Order: sequence, then structure tokens, then C-alpha cells
Amino acid sequence: MKNADKETYQRMINSGFVIGLHSYTHNAKKLYRKKDPTFIHEMSRERDDFEKLSGIRTNLIRAPYGSTYLTDKQIKETKQNGFRLVDWNIDSNDWRYGSGNTERIYQNVLSQVNAYEGSNEPLVILFHEHKNTLDALPKVIKMLRDKGYVFQAYHENETLHQNFKKDPNL
Repeated sequence: MKNADKETYQRMINSGFVIGLHSYTHNAKKLYRKKDPTFIHEMSRERDDFEKLSGIRTNLIRAPYGSTYLTDKQIKETKQNGFRLVDWNIDSNDWRYGSGNTERIYQNVLSQVNAYEGSNEPLVILFHEHKNTLDALPKVIKMLRDKGYVFQAYHENETLHQNFKKDPNL
């Protein structure tokens, strides 16, 4: 959040990007611990701080390590606090690979995309901000377009909810 200003965020929104929350610490031992987990607190703080900085309020969360680590109580609290969780159904595993392994990223995504062939399920692909990922993306994007996929941002008020952990009260 500290690397951009209000105008930059507004340009992103105007260009069709959607901004979500991901936590302050990215520390699973704090976010998901049994006693006094920080997940809701961190997301609320990040949402409020981002709104002050950017003028944009977002309720979209991509939980670090996925929603599978949230307890049923945290899922319920997340919803009660107005947040919307989204996970991925394809993991590029880009975080596993060292430099020069763009082909492994591509092949990993390709094999998972092929597993969804024939289904109508939208693909939500997990990537991280690594050089390998940036290097692999042109080939990944071309492959997806060649297979007929189109790209669109997910908005928090839409119905797609790819979650590892379901709210038992829904």
C-alpha cells in the first residue's frame, strides 16, 4: 500500500483492476492460531487503512495460504464483517521455483487447465509477484487465449466464490 498514491489506485480501478486485501503480516502462525487469531483484525485494519490512503473501500480478501486455514468461526466473522473471500482453483506453484524455471510454471498451469477442459468452471489462477512469473505469463496468457478463455476481474459483488473452506451457515 505504501508504494502508490490515491491517483495510482484510482487509475487502476478505472482500468478495470480490482483491489483486494491479503493481510499485513502474511504470518499463518498469527493469522490462524487457535488462541486470539489476528485474521479479522488484520483484514479490518488493512481495509480501513487502504480506504484512508486510496479513497477506495474493498471487502475482497484472498486469504494467505487460502481459506482452508480459517475456522468455521472465522468464516462466519469474515462474512459478518462484510468481507468476501476468494481462493484459487489453479496454483501455478511459482513460489516453489527458483529463477529460470518459467517453463515449470507454464507446464504446471497447463496441466491444471487441461484438467478443467470441458467444464464451465471459471479458472482462478494463483500467481505471485516473482520474476519467473512475469517471464512465464506471456506464454500462459497465449495458451489460455488459444483455448478460448477470456480474462476478467472478479468483483466482490459477483456470485463466483471459489473457497476452500465453506461457511457452514450458508
